[in-house]
Amino acid sequence: LRRKRMYDFYYKLVNIALARVRDFRGVSGKAFDGRGNYSLGIKEHIIFPEIDYDKI
Repeated sequence: LRRKRMYDFYYKLVNIALARVRDFRGVSGKAFDGRGNYSLGIKEHIIFPEIDYDKI
């Protein structure tokens, strides 16, 4: 993702999707690689409001 789409996704991830995760305790600082990239695994993709659970 680049530019506006990247920032839109990040905003949605932090403020909407991760807020829906039960027992969310934050993200680890150890998940950064040596180049500034961050790796994050999501077990349930239905935390995003655009995904309709009935259509999965």
